[in-house]
Amino acid sequence: MQLDQVHSCRINSTGARFFQLQEELLLELGDAFGRVLRQCRRDAGLTQEALVLEAELERNYISLLELGQRQPSLATVFRLAAAL
Repeated sequence: MQLDQVHSCRINSTGARFFQLQEELLLELGDAFGRVLRQCRRDAGLTQEALVLEAELERNYISLLELGQRQPSLATVFRLAAAL
């Protein structure tokens, strides 16, 4: 293996690790957002169905947000905040 190939491998493995860390952080943020969303919804005395009617979203999407399996857009965050 030539020197430029070794350097390329190091860059690629570092880049891959960066993206892995970025993905892990996003998953943690998604989990945290979901927990806060669920607590706010419950504090407001709303079911998921009531929240989706207020925020004009799909029920399964709210469920996925609360489980940390989806990440909302900024527009969705504002819709949820207005509904809560």
